[in-house]
Amino acid sequence: MKKVIYSLVALATLAMPAMAQEKVDVVVGFENPEGAALNQGVYGGEKKGTPTKPYEKFGNKDIERYDCTYKEGLVTFYLDYDYSVKYKLGTSNGISFAAITETDYTYKNLYFKNVKGGGSKSKTYGIVSKQGACFELADNAEVKSIDIVNAIYPLKYILKSTDPDEKFVEGDNFVLHIAGYKTLKDEVPAKEKEIVLVEFKKGATEVEYIKDWQTVDLSEFLGQNIKCVKFNFTGTKKTSYGLLSTPAYVAIDNIVLSTTKAVPDGITTVNNEKAVEVARYSIDGTRLSAPQHGLNIVKMSDGTTRKVMVK
Repeated sequence: MKKVIYSLVALATLAMPAMAQEKVDVVVGFENPEGAALNQGVYGGEKKGTPTKPYEKFGNKDIERYDCTYKEGLVTFYLDYDYSVKYKLGTSNGISFAAITETDYTYKNLYFKNVKGGGSKSKTYGIVSKQGACFELADNAEVKSIDIVNAIYPLKYILKSTDPDEKFVEGDNFVLHIAGYKTLKDEVPAKEKEIVLVEFKKGATEVEYIKDWQTVDLSEFLGQNIKCVKFNFTGTKKTSYGLLSTPAYVAIDNIVLSTTKAVPDGITTVNNEKAVEVARYSIDGTRLSAPQHGLNIVKMSDGTTRKVMVK
């Protein structure tokens, strides 16, 4: 019979991490959000939890704000639902999601439509509806790219309005800024990408705008320790107070993330007297039916693995 010796010296010398880290890409596409669900094709928030009164200090006690933050995979999406008790109406501020295929300019679901209809290679998509709307990344995730297309609501102003302060004329534009921050509290982005959503170029005869889903490459965000991605908008149409008059909306989908996945590449040597052997392997990974001379890899019932030197 072969003698089994657990050599502490050998284990200390040869011990390696049980799992190596491998870079993989994952996609977040508003398909399986946690803490939120579509209702008649849209989710723009709801009355849940205890609301705050964000405008009470200004004398407005009517508006109740509900935190409707939700998650999908490695991403947390921030969304507020502001509800008017007086008028019994709610508005979404942040990142909502929807599965609407209609592309008309009628009022029904106006705030949730996009010009393409549906998502990018899927049914669902996100709707950004606020300056500074953001999503936050898990510690082990980095953003690589995101799909975008114009939302219907701002185009209704740009193309259909009869108000000269809203309808585009030659020289006007509407621009999206995707900015990466290292924390939610940071005011200066580590990286920023600019995308012209709508433009009436000088000398052109009509407005040009993004009509189909397109992928925005954010590979320059990699390696920058970015944990928060914010959406901001600029444009030529402004109110008398200097604020952007074009509604700050855009549709997003297929957020591609780079993350790490644990892959078997070593052994952890954990001492647990209650654990029993469930499998045994040679150093090259061959399954063994009995102890074999040399270094054996033993998988235990508690999920750990051990290096066993058989003499």
